[in-house]
Order: sequence, then C-alpha cells, then structure tokens
Amino acid sequence: MMSIDRSALGLLSLRLGLGSVFLIFGIGKLLSPLIWMNWLPPWLVVLFPGDAPLLLSGLGVVEVVVGLLLVAGYHTRLVAAVAGLQLLGILL
Repeated sequence: MMSIDRSALGLLSLRLGLGSVFLIFGIGKLLSPLIWMNWLPPWLVVLFPGDAPLLLSGLGVVEVVVGLLLVAGYHTRLVAAVAGLQLLGILL
C-alpha cells in the first residue's frame, strides 16, 4: 500500500492554487486593463502618469508568466519571490 506524503500534497495544492489565481487575474488585466485602473496604488500612478493601461498590461503579462511558472513548478522559489514582491507592491 502506498503512503501519501501530506506535506508534499499540501505544497502542490498551494502552488497550483496560487498559480491559478495569478494566471486568472493576469488574463483579466490583459483582456480589460481599464477595469483594473482603480485598483492601482496611487504611488504607482504617480510613477507612470498617463500610461496606466500600458502598465496594467505589463503587470498582466508578469502575472500570467508567474502563474504559468508556478503551475508548472519551474524555479518555484524564485517565481514565488517575484509573486511576493508584486503582492507587496499592492499593499504599499
């Protein structure tokens, strides 16, 4: 009988769930960046005046790439660090 490694299963679930969230929100930003305008932090809008839709499209690309890499399990720690920095930027 096979035993299930619960910690590995938990990490897999977390990686797939977080990757899916990044993927879904990234696709949303790519398809309709104007809807996401009000969610940009004010300090970020000051850094990129007038180019908010372009900025949101760029963030969407980053989120899609991060989501795909997390789901694929490729360089998970590095990709998770990038995802953490992006989430930290939202909080500030």
